Amino acid sequence: MLRKVVFTGMILAIISQPLFSINEGVQVNTEYIRCSRSPILQVSPSPSHSEITPEVKGFNTFEKDSPDYTALPCFPVGGTILIGATIDGREGFAILDTGAPMLILNQAYFSGSEDLSKHEQVVGINGQVQPVTSGSATLQLGGFIWKKAYAKIYDLSHLEESKKVPILALLGANLFHNMELVFDMQNHQIHLYRLDDRGERLHQSTARETPSFVLPLKMKGHLPYLLANTGGVSLKMGIDSGAGIALIKPRKQAQLQPFLETAGVIRVKGVGKKTSQVPVQRLNNLTLAGLNYHPLRVGFRKLEHLNELLGGSDIDGILGLEFLSLHKMAINYKKRELHIWAPPNAGLRMAGRE
Repeated sequence: MLRKVVFTGMILAIISQPLFSINEGVQVNTEYIRCSRSPILQVSPSPSHSEITPEVKGFNTFEKDSPDYTALPCFPVGGTILIGATIDGREGFAILDTGAPMLILNQAYFSGSEDLSKHEQVVGINGQVQPVTSGSATLQLGGFIWKKAYAKIYDLSHLEESKKVPILALLGANLFHNMELVFDMQNHQIHLYRLDDRGERLHQSTARETPSFVLPLKMKGHLPYLLANTGGVSLKMGIDSGAGIALIKPRKQAQLQPFLETAGVIRVKGVGKKTSQVPVQRLNNLTLAGLNYHPLRVGFRKLEHLNELLGGSDIDGILGLEFLSLHKMAINYKKRELHIWAPPNAGLRMAGRE
C-alpha cells in the first residue's frame, strides 16, 4: 500500500514578497557555504521498515554529552528561517521547519540507501507528489549533535532557487521533541534548551525572563496547534515555522468575511516546483487560546490532505513565520505550551481581562 507523507513546512515559501530582507541587519555570507554538487555523499543505510523504531527515526539519537543550551544565529529569508548546520561534516544552511516531521536532506548533496517509493510519497500543499528515499546522518547545530538521525531525502532545488543559497536540509519537529525551541526573530536568534522530565530547562540562567503569556498547545501528529476564535468562529491553528503567512482552509472564509480586509496577492511554492498565486487578506479580531492577538495576514488554501495524513482532529489553518516574528516566542514540546514575551505596550491581553 502506498503511503503519502505530507510536509507542511513547504506550504508557503514566499517568492515575491519576503517578510524580511536578507540585508535587514544580517548579512548572509554565501562564501561560508561549502556545498558542491559533487561528489554526492552516501548517507548511512537505514534499517528496514520492520526495524524502524522511534529511536531510529531520530527521537533518541541526540547526543547526551551535548550542552544543555545552544544559541543559533538565524537568517529570515523569503518567509523561512535559515540557520547554519553541519551534516556529515558538510557545512551550509538548513531551513528550520517545524511543519516537517523529521530531518529532510537535499538529494543534491546526500543520497539514501533505501528507496521508499513503493511505500510512501511526499505531498506538498500544491498537490505535487515526489518519490523519497531514506538514510541517516550526523547533524550538528551549534553545540547540539544528533548522531545517525533518521532522514528522508528528496529534491529541494525549488527551495534553493527561491532562497538563492544552497540548502542542505529541512530541520523537522522530531529533532526538538524533548526541547524548548525559542524564536527570537527580532534579534535574529534561535535558542534551543534541553528539558528535564517535567519540561523545565536544564540550563539555569539568572537572566531568564518570565513569559508574558503561556498558551496551551495541542498536537496533531508532530504539529502543535492552538485553539483560536474570531468573532465566534472556532479555529484550530497549527504552528509551522516553515510557512510564511498564515493559512486557513477555504470553508471558513465565508464565516470569517466580516473580519477580513483585502491585503494583496503573493506567489508561493509548495514541495514541488509548481508556483501559484494566493490572495492575501488581513484577519482581525483574532483570539488565540484566550489571548486577544494582533491582526494577521492570511491566505485561504485547502488542507484536506494535511488533515488526512496527520490524523487526529482536523486543523483549520497554519500560523507561520509572520506570526512567530511579531514577538519572542517559544514552543515547549514536553509541556505542550507556547510562551510569548511581549512588552506591556504591545496591546495583547487575555480575553475578559482589562
